[in-house]
Amino acid sequence: MKIRIELNNEDVKELILDSCCNGGLQSLAYSGIRIDWDNHINNRNYKLAKSILVKENPEKTFCYEDVLIKVILDNGVYFKDYEGYEDDELFHFTFDLAKENLQKALDKDDGSLAKRIHKIIPEYNDADGDDYDVIMQTAMYGELTYS
Repeated sequence: MKIRIELNNEDVKELILDSCCNGGLQSLAYSGIRIDWDNHINNRNYKLAKSILVKENPEKTFCYEDVLIKVILDNGVYFKDYEGYEDDELFHFTFDLAKENLQKALDKDDGSLAKRIHKIIPEYNDADGDDYDVIMQTAMYGELTYS
């Protein structure tokens, strides 16, 4: 009998934020997948998200990842494969896509993804860069694409 693990919005938010902060974005960059900051939509959405966060919490200082998670939650962010064959192909990464991909992967998981997730939620417990890389790739693509 298999027990189904269901991720809620806070779980997914924590997984994405922790992955962005702890190696997931860097691992993607090593594979040539980076946030396309040449894209005016990303820049506009980042500035908008930062201004909203500052307006809501004027006493707080926000790091890059705090603002980025707000962009992902509100509008999504565009990534580009700088080593791929399609020069202008962008990948729109959204919170809903991340939640759907992570849930689908968990539903067909042999236990390895669940073990990685349980290193992070409900409370951080010994996750490493490889765990964050796998979670970020799964959130984006629904599977481990680059190894």
